Amino acid sequence: CDMVWSTLPGERHNFSHALSLNRKLCPIFRGLFVESNPIPIKEAMHLKYDSSPHLRLPLSRISDDNRQQLLDLLGDLAELEHTI
Repeated sequence: CDMVWSTLPGERHNFSHALSLNRKLCPIFRGLFVESNPIPIKEAMHLKYDSSPHLRLPLSRISDDNRQQLLDLLGDLAELEHTI
């Protein structure tokens, strides 16, 4: 939300702030698409909010390597949330 508000005209217009936020979030954006959508997003929701990890066929669970990468990115996101 802060990134969107920073790009709008008015007193909060601060495109450099929005660009800085985008750069910080880019690894997370990329990590959510390491496998076919919605596999990583469903797994992230499961890890962060304990939602159902089940997917309908033909989709399958995220690979172990990508799951670990996603866990690391979620940890980075938690740290980033405290700095924004």
